[in-house]
Amino acid sequence: MIGAILDGYEVLEKVGEGAMAVVYLARNEAGQEVAVKVLHPHLVTNERTRTRFKREAQAIASLQSPHIPGIHAFVGEAAPGKGAPGVYLITDFVRGHTIDELMERAGRLPCETAILLSIQVCRALEPAHAQGIVHRDIKPANIMVDDQGTVKLMDFGVARILDEATLTLTGALVGSPAYMSPEQTRNDSVDHRSDLFSLGSLLFLTVTGRLPFEGSNPAALLGAIIDGDHLDPADLLPEIHPGLTQVIDRCLEVSTADRYQSAAELEDALATLLVDSGIDAAAPGHWSLSSYLADPEEYGRKLTEHVVNAHVHRGRELLGNQRPALALGLLNRVLTLDADNPDALALVTGNDPE
Repeated sequence: MIGAILDGYEVLEKVGEGAMAVVYLARNEAGQEVAVKVLHPHLVTNERTRTRFKREAQAIASLQSPHIPGIHAFVGEAAPGKGAPGVYLITDFVRGHTIDELMERAGRLPCETAILLSIQVCRALEPAHAQGIVHRDIKPANIMVDDQGTVKLMDFGVARILDEATLTLTGALVGSPAYMSPEQTRNDSVDHRSDLFSLGSLLFLTVTGRLPFEGSNPAALLGAIIDGDHLDPADLLPEIHPGLTQVIDRCLEVSTADRYQSAAELEDALATLLVDSGIDAAAPGHWSLSSYLADPEEYGRKLTEHVVNAHVHRGRELLGNQRPALALGLLNRVLTLDADNPDALALVTGNDPE
């Protein structure tokens, strides 16, 4: 493949390989870089699968979302030239970091940062779900944050395109077991709410550094998912936003009817949590993902200080509006982050001078 010319792009180097495709970096004469994703031949051995792949690729190309890499070309038959592949996609090449890489570096993300990231994933899912396209394989390796702090959901629709062929050939589940919804593990039909379950698992991971479902072997892991037996994020991270625990729990409901019913609904719930932290989801400013990437340690220190002050203000406001349960949840978080915070202590004990 190295040196091949595909649709005007010269293949320069191999940059990755997964269960479904080999990925190459390519560049045209104008200097535009793209990713060439060559599907493994055994996955596209018959005309029906290739036809389906083309149909789905065209549907994904029509989405035009800043959070989904654009598709420049699709080839479903062997092309002429050196090392020509049989079936491949040419997509935007994204320079940045996968969530896997961010987690390896940091262990976990600040709570509000993980929320901002998940909101952008929701924005990637919304237009696709509106067209009936389900990702089916949301996991850290398939989500990138580019150099500008924009989240990109990679390999959109590939699992759906190839699930029938893969199941026929191998009997294997399509997707990553640790992030699968219960209906996926049972090989039942899935809809957009399966992606929301997987996003809940991803959100759990980014906030706590642990997966929500555990098992001593794959069968035990899948059994825990089917039974809804997940860890409590608050046990792993006492300083978690109390509302985020509720959001994660709803994402991870076994019944699809009990989950959020759309990515937009989940996005709204996450954005509401940021209000308590004094962050505008539409314009996060200093708390954007690009700021986090620039200096994670300083970002985390300043964010904690900001959240403490915002929660104290919000807690006082909620108490004034006769909403003590919500107020105490935020104030307890403040005291977890800053045990001697005088304002929070005064509000909790009813001695607030204001």
